[in-house]
Amino acid sequence: MLMHTSEANLPRAKKASTLRQMVSHYKQLEKIFNEPQNAAKDTSKQVIRVLHLEDGMPERFFVRELLRRKPGRNTVFEVTHATRMFDALTALEHHPFDLILADLQLPDTAGLETVMALRAAVPEVPIILHSGVMDPDLFKDAAKLCGIRHYIMKGMEDPETFHILLRDAIRASERK
Repeated sequence: MLMHTSEANLPRAKKASTLRQMVSHYKQLEKIFNEPQNAAKDTSKQVIRVLHLEDGMPERFFVRELLRRKPGRNTVFEVTHATRMFDALTALEHHPFDLILADLQLPDTAGLETVMALRAAVPEVPIILHSGVMDPDLFKDAAKLCGIRHYIMKGMEDPETFHILLRDAIRASERK
C-alpha cells in the first residue's frame, strides 16, 4: 500500500483509522464495480451483455468506462464482472451473455486452462482475450483449440478499435 509521507508521521491510532477508511472505500468501490451495469431503458437500442472476467479492480473500472463511452448509436453494453473462474462459471449458468472478455491470469486459473474452461461452459459465446501477457503461442493454441479470434493487449486499448472488435466477435458468432 502506498502511504503519503505525511501519513508516515501520524500516530499509530490515526494510521489505523486512515487504513480502515481506505479499506472501507475500497470495499464500496468493489461493490459498485461488481454489480451488473444496468442497460439503458431505451428499447430501440441493442443490448450487448458482456461478462468481464478480470481480477484487477483498475482494469475492471477501465473496461466498464471504455464500454460506456462510445458504444454506438444503437448499442448499449451491459457489463457483469467476475474476479475468478468460479464466479464466471456461476454467472454463465444463470445468465445469458453475448460476449466474454477474459483475462488469462486469475487467482484460480491461468493461461489456456482459462480459455478451455470458458469454451466448455459456453461453446457458442464469443470470447475475446484481454491480457497483459503477450504470448503468441498461447493465442495460437487458444485459436486452434477454442476458436478464439481476438486478443487485446492491456494498455493498448483504443476505444474505437475496442468497440469494433467486440461487435465483430458478436457478428462472427451469429453467422455460425
